Amino acid sequence: ICPYYTQLYKFYYKENAPTAQTNLSITGGNDMNSYYVSGGYYNQEGVVIGTDFERFSTRLNLVADLSDRLKISNNITFVR
Repeated sequence: ICPYYTQLYKFYYKENAPTAQTNLSITGGNDMNSYYVSGGYYNQEGVVIGTDFERFSTRLNLVADLSDRLKISNNITFVR
């Protein structure tokens, strides 16, 4: 291989691409209400320079039993 191409390859590409992922969730409630909250972080370095990926996510679920026949639930998700 020509030394020029080897240097060009090293300029555009990395030798490895590590990945990291972290998640945390909390749940709780009582007889009438319940909740679930979670958050996460994901990071992946790309092999090609400039192709890294990063994601943050959160989720909230709420459930309320108002009576024997009526239940209200709410699910909210945010991802960036």
